Amino acid sequence: MVGEKQDNLSRTPCNIDAFSSRGADFKIKKEKSRRKVNRPSDIAARFGESLISEGFAGSLAYDKSLAPYTTWGVGGPALIVAEIPSKKDLALFFKLASSCPLPVLIIGAGSNLLVSDDGFDGIVIRLAGEFTEASFDNTAVHAGAAYTITKLVRECCRRGLGGIERLAGIPGTVGGAIFMNAGTFDEYIGEMVRDVEIFSSDLRFETVPKSSCGFGYRNSRFQNSDEIILSCTLIFRRGESGSISEEVERRLERRKRTQPIHLPSCGSVFRNPPDGLKAAQLIEQAGLKGMTRGGAMISDLHANFIVNTGNATARDILSLMALVRHTVKEKTGTALIPEVRTCGFESSLEVMLDEWKD
Repeated sequence: MVGEKQDNLSRTPCNIDAFSSRGADFKIKKEKSRRKVNRPSDIAARFGESLISEGFAGSLAYDKSLAPYTTWGVGGPALIVAEIPSKKDLALFFKLASSCPLPVLIIGAGSNLLVSDDGFDGIVIRLAGEFTEASFDNTAVHAGAAYTITKLVRECCRRGLGGIERLAGIPGTVGGAIFMNAGTFDEYIGEMVRDVEIFSSDLRFETVPKSSCGFGYRNSRFQNSDEIILSCTLIFRRGESGSISEEVERRLERRKRTQPIHLPSCGSVFRNPPDGLKAAQLIEQAGLKGMTRGGAMISDLHANFIVNTGNATARDILSLMALVRHTVKEKTGTALIPEVRTCGFESSLEVMLDEWKD
């Protein structure tokens, strides 16, 4: 699913008139009128009308701010935010979207996503309904992509399913966790995966075995494809509910002591370098803890967290990310790689950071 990250981005060509309800009578005689009719907002409106007329059972919100859909709490509006409750509605959505020029972004809980202050001239979709459910069968759990990690941890503790401890305190959804292969620095959700159900770029439902998921440190094949994560099957080990719950609580308490969980953030901003060093250590050694830009701050509790102190903008956050990347590289020679996914920007995140000017 996207994952929470940004989960998937699809750009496809379109015959704009496909969304016209007036068919052949819909003719533009003046260039000024053509520009107006072809504005992204007008294309989005016609796309929404087309969806509804075809029986789409989900919800559509127009010109909707994306800030409430991200854990950083920043970002401008999307042309449409669509909530999709079923596979049937997902298939219908992408059948029509294949004839639309607007980009489509799938998000989960937005726990690893930075949205531009200018918003996103495209359509954001969020999985809902059946994708928020999970079923438990002995040590196997089949979880929808929109099922939250918090619920998964709670239910596994209650049922005595060991191995869930590694996900304690991690924000977001199952789909986002699969997409990013979330976990701690040495334990990942990918280790527990049996298979992942996806919706492919050629509009087919498929099941991908773990061996084909390409799991690595904060990585999976889904980050480089247009596949949408719909659900997964996870395999746990049988354990004692009390001891599993105690370990989860121990890890949660450690997070409370070492991470600024009381403030909006995306979690870790940069990946740990492959040489065994920790990004947080490099940032702290560079003297950047507590640095601020507008309403954003490099946490004085955990240097690899950038928090929203109340009125941060995406630009504030990018400015701090650029400061970290430049300073750490200058002092250590290490170029930190962002974990964050972006939405609504013209350039890639690394290019923006390297070219940043306050």
